[in-house]
Amino acid sequence: MIEHSVTGRDITDARFAAIAIEHNAIFATFDSDFHRFAELDLEYLGAR
Repeated sequence: MIEHSVTGRDITDARFAAIAIEHNAIFATFDSDFHRFAELDLEYLGAR
């Protein structure tokens, strides 16, 4: 089990991340806050 400290509005992000990690999915997002979940395979959308 991997633990992260999340509170408030970050709880929703953590739930999305956990589901994507559990299913070995690529998570596509415009939100750069997801970088804190190192185990998450990310696809950043939009301008770089």
